Amino acid sequence: MVAAHYDTVERSPGADDNATGVAAVLETARLLGQFPTPRTLKLALFDLEEVGLVGSLAYAADDSLTANLAGAIIMDMIGFACHTEGCQQYPAGLPISPPTDRGDFLAVIGDRGHMSLIDAFHQAAPSELPQVLSLPIPLLGPLTPDLLRSDHAPFWQKGVGAVMVTDTANFRNPNYHQATDTLESLDRPFLTGATQLVVNATAALLSTPGSLTNDAAAPAPNLLEETPTTPL
Repeated sequence: MVAAHYDTVERSPGADDNATGVAAVLETARLLGQFPTPRTLKLALFDLEEVGLVGSLAYAADDSLTANLAGAIIMDMIGFACHTEGCQQYPAGLPISPPTDRGDFLAVIGDRGHMSLIDAFHQAAPSELPQVLSLPIPLLGPLTPDLLRSDHAPFWQKGVGAVMVTDTANFRNPNYHQATDTLESLDRPFLTGATQLVVNATAALLSTPGSLTNDAAAPAPNLLEETPTTPL
């Protein structure tokens, strides 16, 4: 499944948060929807992410929708880049050492039990597209709240593999939840490249037979209840 939330916050046009994600879902559908593949491509656009992941929680709770779901690519803000030293920040408690202080990469955050979803982005990333930085998360350990702020989290809770694809939101984009989150503030070449990465990874996953789950896969009980979050 390829998905994104379509709501924004009051007084913000929501160009990056999250019209960019919606545009990537629609472009993925346009480019890949007509081709037969071993896997079925599902699309979802979630409402009310900004008030507590309401749409994705409802979707993930419906067993009829997730019974045969092999994995999900969830996009939340993929259209902003910054190229000067120090323009990229990181959440406190991140379980890796930040590799750069420039915001010119696409972040792919997933659980260690479904590494195929993360690996697909690296395998589908030619040099002319934005660099992919990935963060595999061990779901049964303590989590930084900032890693649970979007619509991938309900799928982690359900034990369904999911990755959040993002430009890192407020850790890079000064227009986050502001009236200035407009089309003019986007980095269009970066958005184009990020969307191409999503399309490439989706195409690779649709053509991959068999399970996307590895031996480390395990749901995280009460994940959302135990870790307070503020949605992206």
